[in-house]
Amino acid sequence: MTGFAEGGDFLGLAASDSYAFSAEALGGVSLCRFPHASMQRLTARFPNLEHRLREEASRELALMQARMTLLGRKTARERLATFLIERCQGPHRAAPVLKQPIEIDLPMPRTDIADYLGLTIETVSRTFSLFRREKLISVRGITHITLLDPERISAIADGME
Repeated sequence: MTGFAEGGDFLGLAASDSYAFSAEALGGVSLCRFPHASMQRLTARFPNLEHRLREEASRELALMQARMTLLGRKTARERLATFLIERCQGPHRAAPVLKQPIEIDLPMPRTDIADYLGLTIETVSRTFSLFRREKLISVRGITHITLLDPERISAIADGME
């Protein structure tokens, strides 16, 4: 598990002809596929598209660098806090106001979250329970999470607590 894409995201920006990874949809999806030659023609006709793709590739590189830090240096608590904050501030969303509760939906199962964070499902479940006991989050159903204290969750993600 290397990431979670959302509407408007580009997948497969690498210049190679094949990929070592696949994608799996967790819900309904609309997909446009462009062969490399078609993309080259499109970017020649629409320079802004090339700029947007370069921005997307740069964003993806920055995300992978942050993920390496997450997996290599952070505790389970910091990893889950980082994940929750990342879900609030996706690439196509405005930065959240951390002074008030934030509601997010997590359509992926806990096993996917665990795989993404390099943790076991038990550790993810225990950490969610710990966050609930600390009144940092509330959980409605399986997928709806309210960050009750997003400022503190952000501090945990940053290793400040």
